[in-house]
Amino acid sequence: MKIIIFGCGNIYREQKKAIPEDIEILCIIDNNKNLHGEKINGIKVLSPQCAEEFSYDYIVLMSNYAFVMKEQLLQMGYDRKKIMHYLDFFGLFQHKIKKYESTSDITESGHKTLLIVSIALSFSGVPIAVLTTAKAALQLGYSVTIVASDGDDRYIREAVDSGINVIIFEGLNNASLESVLWMMHYDIIMINALPMIRLAIKVAKKRKVIVWIHESPDEYKMINFWTDEINEGIQSEMMKIYAPSKRAKNHFLQWYSTKKEVSIFPLGIEDWEKKSTCLKEGLIYGLIGGFAKIKGQDILLNVIEKFPRKILTEVFFLLIGKRSVDEYGKEISNRASSINNCILLGERTQEEIYKLYSVLDVLVVASRAETVSMAAIEAMMMGKVCIVSDQTGIAEYIKSGKNGFIFQSENEDELRKIMLWCYQHQDKLEQIGKNARETYERKFSTEIFKNNLQEILQGL
Repeated sequence: MKIIIFGCGNIYREQKKAIPEDIEILCIIDNNKNLHGEKINGIKVLSPQCAEEFSYDYIVLMSNYAFVMKEQLLQMGYDRKKIMHYLDFFGLFQHKIKKYESTSDITESGHKTLLIVSIALSFSGVPIAVLTTAKAALQLGYSVTIVASDGDDRYIREAVDSGINVIIFEGLNNASLESVLWMMHYDIIMINALPMIRLAIKVAKKRKVIVWIHESPDEYKMINFWTDEINEGIQSEMMKIYAPSKRAKNHFLQWYSTKKEVSIFPLGIEDWEKKSTCLKEGLIYGLIGGFAKIKGQDILLNVIEKFPRKILTEVFFLLIGKRSVDEYGKEISNRASSINNCILLGERTQEEIYKLYSVLDVLVVASRAETVSMAAIEAMMMGKVCIVSDQTGIAEYIKSGKNGFIFQSENEDELRKIMLWCYQHQDKLEQIGKNARETYERKFSTEIFKNNLQEILQGL
């Protein structure tokens, strides 16, 4: 294969060693005129116009600005079919596969097989929904396998111990159809999360596939390079598309055009009956989620810093979630550490989080954008009071003052008033929590979820 590389910045420097030795690099093209005529690793750097002088198979775009570079090449008259994102380029080659097999009897012959495709496995959002779905499918009599590009050891262990097979397939997101033909041996394929939708499109060329889309707007921007491909691919009659909320559905339809129905398939949360015996004093608020601006930890801290000093000595604030090492994560960690009774608990397993719910009184979901909020559903399952942003999908199920509270996203004064109301009316929190539990039982319980899942799997 003969290729031209477009871009000689960080991506090229990071990825150049992964280029197979039998690939011939004809030249590197770059928009930086100062580099034209120079050599990098023995390869000449030329202007983008010079690519037409070569006979090549692909121009490989090695940049985070691949979408802009693609548009530039199209404007210059280059063949769209020969312009390739670097992730797709590496997806052409052999991938490492590691299998973790369950010893459960359910994997024996006679049971229908279900393959669930996920983003990297961790105790967060979509992967937790995947694990819940896998466990529900097991109870319905399916033999279940989860496949992802990477995975947390604790997550894999929990899945395998629950009777679920796990496959780690490096580079799954951008794998070629030829490299995933082994998937066709499963009776049903269910693909979760927007980053995997191109894989779903490839699979749909061979067979029917279920796609469950969960993402907020920022995730769509990250795959903007493939918008045309996705718009064409999702029209396939071999693909059924679901979303966990109206908000998630609307996000999808705002980005992609399709006349086919995008159905609602709500999340389900396994009921947790164990209660912690931990004793506590004072009202406890919590926010659960990895440190990221979209999760709104800064909004909560702004509110806490304006709490009356007397109340600050009588309440606790728990920040639960993975601490990022970027500027936002460092800022949140430093600010939280300077506030009395604000405790950073870091990333926790699902079982640990459920135990923490039992000592929480109020969960704050300050997210700037979230298609549902699994944390809110879990808290409602535990009979806890939730204060949620109106930019979350779970707000569709909450009536303020009845089974929780809703505040306008980023309106810190409104959030502070609601949090103070909870402190001042602690005698009313129990009833609101009971109402929240009833909402969970009607909309998100295991039985409701299993019934919905069975209907989807049988209808494929």
